[in-house]
Parts: sequence; C-alpha cells; structure tokens
Amino acid sequence: MSNLKPGKTGDDLADISCRHAVPDDVPFLLKLREATMSAYLSGAGIELSPEQSLARVMHRFECAEIILEGEQPVGLLKLHRDEAEWEVIQLQLCPSVQGRGLGTRLVLDVIREAKLAKVSISLGVLRGNPARKLYESLGFTVTGSDNHEFVMKLIP
Repeated sequence: MSNLKPGKTGDDLADISCRHAVPDDVPFLLKLREATMSAYLSGAGIELSPEQSLARVMHRFECAEIILEGEQPVGLLKLHRDEAEWEVIQLQLCPSVQGRGLGTRLVLDVIREAKLAKVSISLGVLRGNPARKLYESLGFTVTGSDNHEFVMKLIP
C-alpha cells in the first residue's frame, strides 16, 4: 500500500502515508500488537507468549507496510496479494489515531486496488473486535468462523 494516496477523509488524515516495514520496526510492531490486540486476544481466550507474538509480527513480514502520520509510525497493514485473492493479514492502528477514519480509508484503498486487479479480498477478525462492523459496512460478508474469529470476504 505504499501508494496510499495523499488526501483525506477528514483534515486529520492529510499527512498519512505508508512505507515498507524494515527490521528496525519490529519493536514498534510488538508494542502496537500489545496495544491493539491484547484485549481482543484475551477476550477470545488466547494467551500468547512473547515468542508467539514475535512470530505473528514476523509472519509474512515482506507484506508489512508501516502506516505513518508525518514521520511517526501509527499503524501496520499487512496485505498479501495473490493473483486470485488478496488477504488482509493484519490491520492495526495506534489507539491515538483510531476513530478518525483512517482504518476506513485504508480498507477503501485496498478495495479500490482489488477492484482494479479483479480479485477478491479475505480477512479474519477476532470475535468481539468492533472492526467487524467496519468490514461489514464496506461490503465484507462472513464466510466462515471458528472458536476465535470470523473469516470474511469481499468480492468486488
């Protein structure tokens, strides 16, 4: 998503961009994961060791984009692009930037690009995570579930 378009959903989002993640970003990504996921993981009955959290951060690291506000990292988007389907592996935003429309803007950008590529988009969302409502409002539907998460898909 490094081609995230400058622009805004509101005045708050004028200075948002993305860049590829590098190994020096790992400490930030671990803190981001803790800040954004620990309550939902706990609520789902999932307790991860520090090693498991690191493994999750490193999973598909080549797909990781750091979301920046100015020069400050404020989030992560991991998007795996395949010829037939794209998978949103992770989308996490620092609590300080949540509620400003940034998540919506990022997902809409992914949807726009997927339409151009003529591919569907899939993602998983933990049960109890309010992001499910955002995904449903943007056209994703639940296609499966397990004890911990819903699998959602959008066919543009």
